[in-house]
Amino acid sequence: MVEKLSARALDLDEPWMVREVKQHATAGPVDIVIDFVRGHVSRCRERMGRMERTTTQTNLYRHLNFFRHQCYFVVHVPRVRLLDGRLHTIVPDWSGKLRDFTLQMEAYVLLLSVNGMSMAEVGCALNMTEYVEGAWP
Repeated sequence: MVEKLSARALDLDEPWMVREVKQHATAGPVDIVIDFVRGHVSRCRERMGRMERTTTQTNLYRHLNFFRHQCYFVVHVPRVRLLDGRLHTIVPDWSGKLRDFTLQMEAYVLLLSVNGMSMAEVGCALNMTEYVEGAWP
């Protein structure tokens, strides 16, 4: 039930689905485990042709806070073999331009910073202290 509600709230489309929602501690971050439908035939945006799923890799994306809790997507991303034999990792539509953030999180950070907040203030407001120390990507 929680998984279906989370998928609807996140507006995930097939082949993506919420496999599990878990919280590490009472006040800790929330992990939303996202998987893909096995056997779904993908098409690469850059190349035409069907691809077979081969392996997966797990990516971690920081998402918008969920009721004041840090929220992370733990995503099982499929790797597919292209027609020319090379492996290609599928990039979800909701992943941001920066490696570790969702597109919505990036947009929110930009909105806060354009409205006058410094990166240190944005980092504190979003519980992202690891980026306040000058390590902002």
